[in-house]
Amino acid sequence: MGWIVCIGTFFANFIADGTMFSSGVQMMAFLKYFGETKAATAWVSSSQLGLSMMMGPVVSFLIVKYSVRTVAIAGGVIAFLGTVAGAFSPNLTVLIFTYGVICGIGICFFFLSSIVAVGLYFTQRRAIATGIAMSGSGLGVIVYPYLTQLLLDMYDWRNTLLIIAALCLNAVVCGALFRPLTRRNIDSSACKCLEENSVSDSDERRSMLSFRCKNEDSFSPTKIYNSTSGIGEELKSFLNTNINDNIDKRQFFSEQHLNSIKPTDVGKTEYHFFLSPRLRSDVFYSGSVNFLPSYDCKFKNGLEDETEKAKENKDSLFLSCIQMFRQLRFTLLLCCMVMWTSQSITMTYIPDMVVSKGIPRYHAAMLISIIGVTNTVVRILAGFTVDFFHVRSIHLYLGALCLGAITNIALPWCDSFPLLATCAVGFGICMGTVVCLRTILIADILGIDQLTVAFGIIAFFQGFTFIIDPPLAGFIYDMTGSYVYPFLMTGCFYIIGAIMCAILLFIHHHKDITETRVEIVLEADEVGKQNGKV
Repeated sequence: MGWIVCIGTFFANFIADGTMFSSGVQMMAFLKYFGETKAATAWVSSSQLGLSMMMGPVVSFLIVKYSVRTVAIAGGVIAFLGTVAGAFSPNLTVLIFTYGVICGIGICFFFLSSIVAVGLYFTQRRAIATGIAMSGSGLGVIVYPYLTQLLLDMYDWRNTLLIIAALCLNAVVCGALFRPLTRRNIDSSACKCLEENSVSDSDERRSMLSFRCKNEDSFSPTKIYNSTSGIGEELKSFLNTNINDNIDKRQFFSEQHLNSIKPTDVGKTEYHFFLSPRLRSDVFYSGSVNFLPSYDCKFKNGLEDETEKAKENKDSLFLSCIQMFRQLRFTLLLCCMVMWTSQSITMTYIPDMVVSKGIPRYHAAMLISIIGVTNTVVRILAGFTVDFFHVRSIHLYLGALCLGAITNIALPWCDSFPLLATCAVGFGICMGTVVCLRTILIADILGIDQLTVAFGIIAFFQGFTFIIDPPLAGFIYDMTGSYVYPFLMTGCFYIIGAIMCAILLFIHHHKDITETRVEIVLEADEVGKQNGKV
């Protein structure tokens, strides 16, 4: 079932990123038809892209209240209606509201739901599943520019939007594949329940349970403890018989450890913790959680402790957001990740800039596709490099930001297609790396426990900058009449992000050295105590 969800996520990402990042090709048609300035016309694509990020907190709330499938299906319908309405827009303002705002909200609904769906269904193989699913984004960036330009050549922009609306409606089918985790009874073929061990305690015998489960992906609580009412009638029936009520509460371990829990606690445990994306700290993490030292996929914490921790996290969510800004590392990370959202300037204006140099529109669309191909390949390679070669994500991030600065500064000075294609490859490498490693870097710097809150805050601010960046660049072009200054501004944003990342690297490296020294001192003290005893 998990791989079916992965396929649905693949096509949802294909539709979402394909629609948003083909806006540069569409913008040339909008400029010609409405005759507005570039700054005004850029609001169509920027509002769509920005709201696909800024609506994240609202979508997260709806996912918790309803389900991943419901929100994804609703998103497909909203995006379809917004795009159809945009096709009949009488002026640019209506187009911004319909195709920009409404369609952007719909894209956010099914795009974020697809990410959450993969996070809920996979733990051990999450890096592979996420790589496959997110490669749909790259494929969308490859296909959509060609498709959009072909449709614009055959029809006008209104009929093109109607066809894009039909493609958005396919997100409903993708959402239907996100089947919610439902109750599954545990039978004898799936689990071996019991190994009774007698514990010598004068007149008292305590019954203990050894619980071993067959592993489909890894031992994941969402696979077994996915019912709010219990964990299977056979197991519940067993646990309610012949067990002393005075048994001490102990931690619940899987596979390797003996555990004992009260039967009365089984029905009371709030299993929605395992199904709630907002309460699971690793749901947005795109790598394998097995590589995180702070995460134990063997589920070594007690059920009751985890439930209480989930309640505390839910109640103090707002307080956690406020306290996050008190951390210097988070502030630097936020500034770093906000700076690279200037990629929307490049994706929006590179087609028009290329055409202004006398290069055919077909080659302009090809540059976007080159970025998409490189983006797709690099996303897979970057995650593989971090997971299997243990290269620090912050090093790759810093290199990618520097490469992004160089390519954006060089783009306006390239007058031939081979040079432009070379810069497009470099920018695709930068774009694929920073997007792929975003959640991995957050987890490395702040820890997996703070990933959900930090990701939500960063996504909100990124959405805001996605909205204002293209119109700002368009305003600069309208004032200067040249694309040199907008792309220089984009390069400066990447330089600022690289500086923030370098400072963060220094602070994080100093912290690692300090912790290593403390560990060495503690180990030396422990050895000294043992020698003293001898």
